Amino acid sequence: LDEKYLVVFGDSEASVQVTQYFSMTCPHCLSLFKKDFKAIKEKYLDTKKASWIFHPVPLDSLTVQVMDCLSKLTTRQK
Repeated sequence: LDEKYLVVFGDSEASVQVTQYFSMTCPHCLSLFKKDFKAIKEKYLDTKKASWIFHPVPLDSLTVQVMDCLSKLTTRQK
């Protein structure tokens, strides 16, 4: 996918690189967003130990709508 659809956190030069493929209708993805990601961000991404890319998978209309919104945001806004 084009970078305009991706959301990137952390240091792109970090030794650990994670790509999270997600759908807005996936209960596991939503659980990660709501429950776990804040702690992961604080412990690994904010400290530049890792980078994390959220990569949408356009299999449902909600995710396609999110992708449309992401394409209009700046990197900072995401």
